[in-house]
Amino acid sequence: MLQLGYLYDQGRGVAFDLDESGRWFSRAAEAGNAAAIGAIAYRFDQGRGVDPDPVEARYWYERAALRGDALSMQALGDMYERGDGGQADYSQALQWYERAAEQGLGIAMASLGWMYESGLGVEVDFDISRDWYERGAAAGDHVSMFALGRVHEQGVGVAQDLTAAANWYAQSALTGQMPYALVRLGQFFNEGLGVEQDFATARALWEEAAAAGEADALLDLGLLYESGRGVAADNDEAARYYVEALAAGSQMALEEFALRAGDHAAAVRRAVEAFLIGQGLLAGKPDGLFDEATRAALTALAQG
Repeated sequence: MLQLGYLYDQGRGVAFDLDESGRWFSRAAEAGNAAAIGAIAYRFDQGRGVDPDPVEARYWYERAALRGDALSMQALGDMYERGDGGQADYSQALQWYERAAEQGLGIAMASLGWMYESGLGVEVDFDISRDWYERGAAAGDHVSMFALGRVHEQGVGVAQDLTAAANWYAQSALTGQMPYALVRLGQFFNEGLGVEQDFATARALWEEAAAAGEADALLDLGLLYESGRGVAADNDEAARYYVEALAAGSQMALEEFALRAGDHAAAVRRAVEAFLIGQGLLAGKPDGLFDEATRAALTALAQG
């Protein structure tokens, strides 16, 4: 019954049908299947086939967690940490992350690492935090690997080590589950941080990240083509990437043009203005001046 629910939920071998998946999940849940109960919680959490309802999601996650479902323990910890569906409670979040980690769930280990790094419900302890990240990485968790990259890059409780940071970002990227690790690794190759500077590798990493839907990679590609680092300088190609980044919702691209528009070629600024005009956020014709009206249009774009 549970597997039929997943098939309909994902449209694998059958027509995609969230109502039908919900019926199969419910039947499995009635039989006491903890994963099915967790699947019902996820439906309410993400609004899959039902209206999003964090209170209902928390209720079902707790039922599944009490039956031993590790993913539901993690999700319940997240809800307590963020205060979704009820009051935030860091102590409860820690307890559920710990129970999930006891079952070997790597992402729960990453969550515990973050709690100790940030001092959420516990005293800040970078050694304990790093230990949890390392345990998560050993369990194959991409978030833990990325966190270790950040820890070594920023020197959080350890001496800064850019080579180690690059290695951890690479390991996270190799899992195929963390496109932003490709972005960060590309930035390391672009700047020669902990690795030999290599613009071609940076571009390849950003192209892979962009293909995986990582909007910030589009901004980096635009910067690469505008500067001509490892490629022939091409403002038209740069502008195309910038506009794609803005259209995809890249916060970094929004900040780039809100704060540093003057650093870009007039042709690039005109292309961004033309995009904003096409979105109905800016009046007139693109002139490359990037005045207050243009910045207001960027703000409106950021606000959706």
